[in-house]
Amino acid sequence: MNIKIILLLILLSVSHSSCSQTTHKTDQIQHANPVITEKKRANSSPIAFNIKGTWKTECGKEKPSIEFFDDQSAVMDFDTKSGTLARINLNIEKNNDTFNVKFDGLTGVTKGNPDLEWVNFSREETIAEIKTVRENTFEISWFGFYNQKSKKRNSQENPFAITEKNVQLVRCN
Repeated sequence: MNIKIILLLILLSVSHSSCSQTTHKTDQIQHANPVITEKKRANSSPIAFNIKGTWKTECGKEKPSIEFFDDQSAVMDFDTKSGTLARINLNIEKNNDTFNVKFDGLTGVTKGNPDLEWVNFSREETIAEIKTVRENTFEISWFGFYNQKSKKRNSQENPFAITEKNVQLVRCN
């Protein structure tokens, strides 16, 4: 009987020691993770800005608007000086914290729009630049279309606010 009690005490002591070591190791791992997590946070890049969606100066307005399909392509709807709808395809190039917007041709809706010299507009020159203001707001700086024939910018008035060069747009969906 004494041998059974001694063996039981030895087993309990070994078991307690093993659990204590496991708990100690678990505590060490749990305390180590916040440091690793903090390092990851400190070294990680900023949260990516999601540009996808429809953007306007004021939600509820029909035009002008930009609809981003992803961070590389979009369409823009606006009225030209004569009040005719223009819908253009845009090519987007991300450059650090800005998006460079380039003219990428007319959509079928705009093919008959004679207000601007669409065939002479460069697809290589930036027509606008977008910078993040906050999560659902960005600022668009409008430069106008670059006419390769005349070597000048056309339609330099910002379609979102004719008297302003820089305009804030909000996500509307």
